[in-house]
Amino acid sequence: MSDSTATMLGAYAGYISLGIAIGGMVVTVFNRKRCRSMCCGYIAEASLDVSSLTPPTTDKPSVVVEEPPTSNK
Repeated sequence: MSDSTATMLGAYAGYISLGIAIGGMVVTVFNRKRCRSMCCGYIAEASLDVSSLTPPTTDKPSVVVEEPPTSNK
């Protein structure tokens, strides 16, 4: 692989990571926001609600440890 190919791959990876970072900031800022606009008697409404798309988290422990049974002697 030549140096120019490696440089271009690095540049593409940088652009992709920058796009993901900017997209994450946009979702963070505009999550659960509603935008309404009225022009010429028409109403336009847009909203973004990402939290309704994510599955609920459970706070269950991943490993359950049980104590061994005790014997009565």
